[in-house]
This record gives sequence, structure tokens and C-alpha cells, in this order.
Amino acid sequence: MHAHNTLDRRFYPWRWIMLSQASSDVWKRRDFLNISTTEHIWVNLPELRHHFVFESTSDGLIVMCDKRTYAVRLLNPLTRQLTVFPDGTTMLYPLKSRITMYRNRLQEIQVTGAGPAYDSSTMALHFGVRRIAIAQPAAEEWRKLGYFKSWIRASLSLAGCFYCVTEEGIMVLDVTGKWLRLVMAAEEEQGLEKWPYQDTVNLVDNDGELILVKSKGASTTDLPTKYEVHQVDLHARKTVPTHGIRGRAVFVSGQGQSILTKLT
Repeated sequence: MHAHNTLDRRFYPWRWIMLSQASSDVWKRRDFLNISTTEHIWVNLPELRHHFVFESTSDGLIVMCDKRTYAVRLLNPLTRQLTVFPDGTTMLYPLKSRITMYRNRLQEIQVTGAGPAYDSSTMALHFGVRRIAIAQPAAEEWRKLGYFKSWIRASLSLAGCFYCVTEEGIMVLDVTGKWLRLVMAAEEEQGLEKWPYQDTVNLVDNDGELILVKSKGASTTDLPTKYEVHQVDLHARKTVPTHGIRGRAVFVSGQGQSILTKLT
């Protein structure tokens, strides 16, 4: 096997999603569903043994962390190709601070977004409410986003860019300078709630078009939730309400993941 093949987009498991798994069978095999054809397969993945599974990317790859070496790994579940990234501890603390207490915190990380940023060999991870880190396979440690005042509500990798939703609008991760920073990509004219639990937001890839999905209504009430769909016009730098997604449907999971598929 050649590790660099994991990053070759020609072999990505497009439209395949990994379903939730019983804890007793977590490393033996995983259940996958093709959201376009509804095909269902079981895949034996012994590679998941001795790993924390962080997240599945929007391209179908699996982001995980080795419990023994603490290296972050990217797995293509269909080709079984692996790419190894730096020690995950450096996403949280400086390289010199690698001690057991910090490493034990890796299993508590909730990664809510992952995918390429800038090029196919640079991986970005969004975790927590304000944290983003990027790395390449040959790097010694992860580069981290500095302090950002707004909560990062959702994220998505699209066409080599890593987009985020904040209270200020749709931001894009700039990795070209000495420091990582989020810059404005499109303003959200209707605004977002300052308190993150009053509504939820998701970013969706609609065949290369960035879509913002907003749900209204507190989860603690019996009122039905209202969903709004907005096209993110990156050229005009604004969001535009839309009443449909060209015959497609968006499914939003309880964990905040969004899936777009054709209606049949």
C-alpha cells in the first residue's frame, strides 16, 4: 500500500457514509451506506483497532488517532489506504508539552469538521467551539488557529478551501501566512443567533456549490423546527435564500452532520 494514495481524490469513497456502530463491535467492522444508490455494505476495518475515531470527512474518509503513538491518521475505508499526520497532542499544546495527562485528553476531542485546506495534502480539523488545526503528513506538529472571539458553529471543506460558520458570517481559513486566520467569505444578511443553542447551522456541498442550512426553534420546546436553505454566493460575498436544491434533500443528524442526496 502507498500512503499517498489516501489523498488522491480519484479514489475517495464519494457518497459513502459510515453509520453508527455498537461499541462491542467498534473495531471489527463498520456499516456503510451509499446515499445515492442506497447500497449497504459491511467493511472489515482492523485498522480502527487501537484508535480513537474522530470524524468522517465530507469526502468519506475517516479521521482517527492512534492510542499508542498518538499520530492522527486518515483512512480511506474502501481502499484501506492510510496517511499519517503529526502527533495529535500538538493540536492542543506545544510540542514540548507532550505528557501523558495531555495525551489522555485526545479521546475527549469532538471533531465536528475535517477535510483538505489549501491543497489535498493539508488536512484541517475543527474541534471544540473555537479550535482549528492543520497539518501535512511530513510536518512535526499541527498548526493551530489563534484566539478567535466568535464560536465556530459549523465547518466544511470544499474545493480546497475550509469554510466555517460564525456569528459574523461565513469565513474561510487562510493558511498562507505565518499565522492561521479566518477571513470573511460571505456575510449572512439575516444574522445568526448569538447563543448557539437557539438555532443550528450546517454547511453542505451541492456539487461544488456551498449551501447554508439553518434550523430554527429551540430543541427544548414542542414546536416544530423550521429549516431555511441559503446559497452561499462567494463571488457576491453574501448568502441568498433559496426554496429548493434542484430536486435534492438535506439530511441533518443529531450530531450536526449534513448529507445531501437526490430525491427518487
